[in-house]
Amino acid sequence: MIKKIAVGLFVFLLSFSIHAQYDFPFVDIHVHPDLKAFNSRDHVVYNLWEKIDHDCGADKLAMWMLNGSNEVPRYSQSNYAALMQGGFGVICHSMTPMEKGFYHPRFLNINKKGPETVACMSGMELTTHLMKSKDDLEYFPVLKENIQFIKEGERKPFQLTDNRAVSYEIVRNKNHFKELADDPDRLGVVLCIEGGHVLSRSLHRFDDSDSEDFRNKVIDNVWRLKGVMPMTAWKEDYLEYPILFVGINHFFWNGLGGHSKAFNTAQTAVFGGSKGVDEPITDLGKEVISTFLSKEKGNRVLLDAKHMSIQSRFWYYGYLDSLAAIGDPIPLIYSHAGVAGISIEDELFLKKDKPGKNKDSYFNRYSVNLADEEIKRIHDTKGLFGIMLDKYRLCGGKGKELIEQSEPNSKERKELYIKILAMNILQAVKATEAPTGWDIVCLGTDYDGMVQPFEFYTTAADLPKMASDLQDFLENPTDIFDVFTADEVNTLQFGIPTEQLIRKLFSSNALEFISKHFPDSSPQMAERKGK
Repeated sequence: MIKKIAVGLFVFLLSFSIHAQYDFPFVDIHVHPDLKAFNSRDHVVYNLWEKIDHDCGADKLAMWMLNGSNEVPRYSQSNYAALMQGGFGVICHSMTPMEKGFYHPRFLNINKKGPETVACMSGMELTTHLMKSKDDLEYFPVLKENIQFIKEGERKPFQLTDNRAVSYEIVRNKNHFKELADDPDRLGVVLCIEGGHVLSRSLHRFDDSDSEDFRNKVIDNVWRLKGVMPMTAWKEDYLEYPILFVGINHFFWNGLGGHSKAFNTAQTAVFGGSKGVDEPITDLGKEVISTFLSKEKGNRVLLDAKHMSIQSRFWYYGYLDSLAAIGDPIPLIYSHAGVAGISIEDELFLKKDKPGKNKDSYFNRYSVNLADEEIKRIHDTKGLFGIMLDKYRLCGGKGKELIEQSEPNSKERKELYIKILAMNILQAVKATEAPTGWDIVCLGTDYDGMVQPFEFYTTAADLPKMASDLQDFLENPTDIFDVFTADEVNTLQFGIPTEQLIRKLFSSNALEFISKHFPDSSPQMAERKGK
């Protein structure tokens, strides 16, 4: 007991000393605090503050299926307690109902150890009857449950330490956002959605995405998220909270358009997900995007371009250009990604995403990441780019080789991680060709989204230490592989004080963007004003 108390006191003092140096709230524009808790709700009741730790041991089948991704945490990285310990004041809470493909991994006997193996892989104890069912899954009712799950814990005090009680609130309007951002004891929760699959159902068994019935269901649900229609057809239950942005694509085909490859070869063999990869956007996808962005009825909902295929992105960029031409500029958002370090016109970037594509690169050149021209477009549209903290999404084969050659938990490995992080940020700034390139990058960690984190910064509570380590590097730079010399690292800082750069990256860029684009009122109030 004494040992446990001593360890707990040490952890508290350590976390306090880490983030005491920063007097601004940290912000994350893409994080999944409820993914493990919500998707395990039929087995065990968790709240959003709890540290979930699903330690199932080294399940051989799970490890094979993950194909070396045994570094994906089974514990919660972004429970609200960890976020508050890390000095976070605002998060974009990304809701994403689990896609049907995850419930039906091949090579598993669901009646035996299937659910346990999936739990081993993800930390989520998925509903057994859904894993056994071959029927398609309706996602919108799950999204409504997800919103209710977050709502239930609102304003309830949580004793973070003996002398500090904290709580969280879902942001309702622009003034409420500003109020929460200024309160260190209340976490501001901005609702966002990842994946257009939420608008209808899975197409796992029967694909009727070209039918009028499917189209009507999808568009009706878009109006529901804009506050124009009640969330349930026979009720007056209009959405209470604005959705800041929605991602059209995720891992599987949803009838709205092609997505970028997200799985490695082994994961594709297990889960599928190849249908729709690199395909163009559909007519329905175009209608969904134009309806979300419309200001004629309800709140405008911004679009997150992450996971869109290159062909879909090309159409979307053209659509944004057409809106800008008539005086309605829309910011380009990429909520969580890495930098490809290459032109979008380069043949290598446009090639199929296969392991050889990254073999001779420090950057990860897969098309799910951002090409230089796309970063420039984010800058020119006054958009936002959240850098994700998956170490292998941020580097290519050369970077991965260096990581694997270094000793785990060594000083050398830690320095490698900071260089990989800095490399991505500096390439984004370089692509903009301006000091204002520092105004578009922020945190989009994707914590709890099955990422493989840097082991020194595995939870939200560790990120002030990451900020401090990055600041130390920017103040005393060394060469970053053969990508940037120390002099280039200095030059790309444009004389901006490092303290200011850290504030931008970890706080003010995202705060200013959300404050600018968050709706003035709740969805139902916006619709009443429209009428």
